[in-house]
Amino acid sequence: MAIQVDGTGTASIVVGGTDATLTDNGTGDYTLTFAKAFARVPTVVVTPISTTGDVIATLDTIAVGSVIINTWDGTDGTTAKDIDFHVLIVGYDSADQI
Repeated sequence: MAIQVDGTGTASIVVGGTDATLTDNGTGDYTLTFAKAFARVPTVVVTPISTTGDVIATLDTIAVGSVIINTWDGTDGTTAKDIDFHVLIVGYDSADQI
């Protein structure tokens, strides 16, 4: 599944809103909860959306039912910052699926 998040202002899912719900935990801290949990921990990729290249998006915790994403100011890499980002999730419906 592919999800696009508008993380600035009132955070919201722009694309993929039926696949997950978004919780804004505070500046630069987001939880995506999947509409249906996977049979095993999925593979997740997050990329920031920026025209200036001065932001960072990282994965914090990945579980069968959710993922926590943190976003940062890229000029120092330590200051939390609200940004827009894409998330790609590849998961499995059964534990033995390859």
